[in-house]
Amino acid sequence: MFTRSSRFSWLALAACGLSVPVSVCAQTRANLPPPSAALSMRAPVAQTEAQCQRDIQKFDQVIEFIRQAQGKEPAARLREKMLPAQTENSLLSQGGPCGLAKHLREKRLVD
Repeated sequence: MFTRSSRFSWLALAACGLSVPVSVCAQTRANLPPPSAALSMRAPVAQTEAQCQRDIQKFDQVIEFIRQAQGKEPAARLREKMLPAQTENSLLSQGGPCGLAKHLREKRLVD
C-alpha cells in the first residue's frame, strides 16, 4: 500500500514530468538560469585573424578620415590619445592582431 510520503513522491513525479520528488523538481527549476542567460553563458567564439584585421582596418579608416579632414597633426594626436603607440606595440607583440582588435573593442574604438 501507498503511504502518504510515497503518494507524495509519485504525485511529484507526475507534476514534474521526471522521476524525482516535487521538492527536487522545484529546486532544480529554481537553480536554472533563465533561457536568455543560458544562451549568453556559451563560450565566446574565437575570432579569426581576418575578422581581427577588419576591426583594425576600421580603426585605421577612421584615423585616415580625420587625417584627410583635419590634417596630419590632429590625426596623429588623436590616434596617440586613443591608442598610444607603446600600447599598440605591446598588444601586437603579446596577442597579435586579435589582441589589438580585442583592445579596440573593449575601449569601444570600433563596433
